[in-house]
Amino acid sequence: MNQEDIMLYKKIFYHSLFVISVLSGLLIFFTKYQIPISIVIGGVLAMFNFFALVFLVKKITTGEPRTQMLYSLLFMFKLGIVGIIFFFIINYSLLIGEINFSVDILGLLLGITIVVSTLIIDFFIDNSKIKR
Repeated sequence: MNQEDIMLYKKIFYHSLFVISVLSGLLIFFTKYQIPISIVIGGVLAMFNFFALVFLVKKITTGEPRTQMLYSLLFMFKLGIVGIIFFFIINYSLLIGEINFSVDILGLLLGITIVVSTLIIDFFIDNSKIKR
């Protein structure tokens, strides 16, 4: 992984973190507490999924055939783990301190969407700089 890739991943991470924190900070004053917390949970899971995906795809495309098979299996295992995490978050209540908390589905989807849209926007910004 070269320095340019690392800078791009850091930029995506910090932009996503900034948008998630600002949106959650604003919404905490206007909505129930479940929505901002759900946005944070969805954003964290989406960032984890993105960086795990980047790591595994790099290993699959640049490794030996023996390690490619291992990382391909880890890729499938990761998809299953992320699916199970989302299933449990959506279907079961989380116990945070003494507060019984249930995740808001729209907040969770908004958190995921923020990370994906930040990724797309950063991609277009970087490509517009290259063409100039």
